[in-house]
Amino acid sequence: MEKRRQKPFYFVSEEEYRLLHELCRNCFPDEELTIPNLRRLINENKKLAFKTQIDIATPTMSLIEVSAEAPIIDCGDDPIDQGEILLQDVEESQVEEEEILLPEIVNLHHDLGCLLADAHGEYRYMGAESGASFNSAVRSWMLRMGAGTRTKEKDKDKIPGMLKVSPPSAKSPLTDAASSPGNPCQFPSQELLSACAARFFEQVHCLYWIYSAESFYTRLETTYSGDSGQLTASWLCSLHGIVALCASCEPSANGLVNGQRAHDSLEMAKSLVTKVCDEADLDSIRALIVLSLAFHSNGFTNSAYLHIGLAVRIAFSLGLHLDKYSTKSGVVSQAHARRLWWTLYLLDQDLSLALGKPSMNSPLNETSWKPPLPSEFVVSPGSHTPNGYLEQCIRLTQITQTIRQNLYDGPVHGGKKLSNTHFNDAMAALQSWLDHVPPHLHLSPSVSLSYRRSISLLHLRYWSTTMLITKPFLLCNLLQGIEHVETVKQPIFATLAKTCVSAAESTFEILESMVLHKVASSLVMADYLFALQALQVIVAACGLYHMDGHQARAKQCLRILLAISVSGYPKHLIPETLFQLQQCGLAEGVEETSNITLQPSESLGYPQMVTEPLQRISLDHSTDQLAMTWLNELDMADIVIDNGFLDNLMDISSIFPFGPS
Repeated sequence: MEKRRQKPFYFVSEEEYRLLHELCRNCFPDEELTIPNLRRLINENKKLAFKTQIDIATPTMSLIEVSAEAPIIDCGDDPIDQGEILLQDVEESQVEEEEILLPEIVNLHHDLGCLLADAHGEYRYMGAESGASFNSAVRSWMLRMGAGTRTKEKDKDKIPGMLKVSPPSAKSPLTDAASSPGNPCQFPSQELLSACAARFFEQVHCLYWIYSAESFYTRLETTYSGDSGQLTASWLCSLHGIVALCASCEPSANGLVNGQRAHDSLEMAKSLVTKVCDEADLDSIRALIVLSLAFHSNGFTNSAYLHIGLAVRIAFSLGLHLDKYSTKSGVVSQAHARRLWWTLYLLDQDLSLALGKPSMNSPLNETSWKPPLPSEFVVSPGSHTPNGYLEQCIRLTQITQTIRQNLYDGPVHGGKKLSNTHFNDAMAALQSWLDHVPPHLHLSPSVSLSYRRSISLLHLRYWSTTMLITKPFLLCNLLQGIEHVETVKQPIFATLAKTCVSAAESTFEILESMVLHKVASSLVMADYLFALQALQVIVAACGLYHMDGHQARAKQCLRILLAISVSGYPKHLIPETLFQLQQCGLAEGVEETSNITLQPSESLGYPQMVTEPLQRISLDHSTDQLAMTWLNELDMADIVIDNGFLDNLMDISSIFPFGPS
């Protein structure tokens, strides 16, 4: 009887064998996969791997990778010589650290929540990158002196609020309830519109290019001369939007009158939106951008986000995202379309970051959505914007967009791992951007006054992004204590927390200079949000480091914030910040005078600031009664503080007068 042959024993399944075989064929298409050839390929691969990495055999470093950009040095077959060369390279360059996972940061974002109630009690999504959860956590910690950021019975996703600040009501208390804001086809007075337009091009246009100044004023003159040929719904919406954005800042014997004009103009602009969308041209995009800015400045943040989304959709319909805009009107129109697309990109990214919501245009995986930059010889950037500013602003915004994806959205909502490598790469990208900024865009004492605002805002973006990267480490140290972090991670947490505080200090040096040179603005929310972000970081530093220097800096920051918050939504929001700092004992001494004296700050090396004697800055109080009307509408909810909160808030607000007595 023939002996039965035993089947061979395999360490892999049939499917594994098939997949490995297919992988080898894909990797080595020109090789016959015989046993001798496979052995040869494995030996060659081992030699290649030895040329690109070597085992250092230390507890903290396992592999040293040679940069892909560095040339491969052929040193023959002697491995000792190759190892000596690599070790010499290690001594001459920084050794790459082992990747360290940081689940603490992801858990922190989950614990802080992502839903914030609006003025109507509706919970809106606000991602961690918005800073709302950071501000709430710092505020709660300071008020409760470290007792925790939330009570256990709270919904984990909800961000606890100390104070809900409502935007102005739909009907002004000074007008008859039955009255209407007016006919949207009726122009604002030419005097008022000219004043608002001048302020718009000085303070807003340098940040968001919407109209060419020459074409705007030519068209404005034609409009008031009686020529109705160019009188479209989009053009009217833009005019009303500019008044809604700028009127409350105009000097007036009665600040409430201009506040009412701004409110009425906003209502008239809103009534034209349907017709604006029907036109769906470049003017429609301009109108919706202006209207979105006006909404944001007046406190209607959700409406601002929605209307910028409309503008993006119209841009898609015109092919702006692919640079396919019709050139029937010539090269100038195409350049305007490109410039408008990048303005839309910047505002969309800024709004989505400020509100912690997804952006509408230019997703990271869509590389084709990058039309060329407009020629500045064809389209002038304006008298308050230096050449090359747009390119640097876009590069920095794209870096910020990548940081949001890699450090926030991906790990928090996509389940991706977060490690120190991600933060190192983000900081390296920012440093590379700063190293390549042209000299004429550096922030120095010699910067022209007409360019100081735009260049200052560019560098404020840089420091804001630095805080976006690093402030989770500062907050984690504050709430949990660095001693609860693994020993190997403690240097990372300590270093990045201090980097965050340093970025906040640099931010206030720039803002201080802007106030001194009278180039700060409350027309757009950017100035206020930069200041508020830095102030909350300084307050967190006060709680973490307990240094007198940080407390003095916090008071100085409050003075600057008050100087910025003179109108619009910033003026409406300031009482909440005042209450927080008063409860922490950081507002003492600030209330001595309504004329704010800015003290010279210690030099941080960057940026170089103005060294001339600092002047006393008088706040432009022009809308005192309107602010008090808004203050009376503050709605209290979800407050874990004393019963006398409202009395305390009113007492604090009376310390800082909104207008002349």
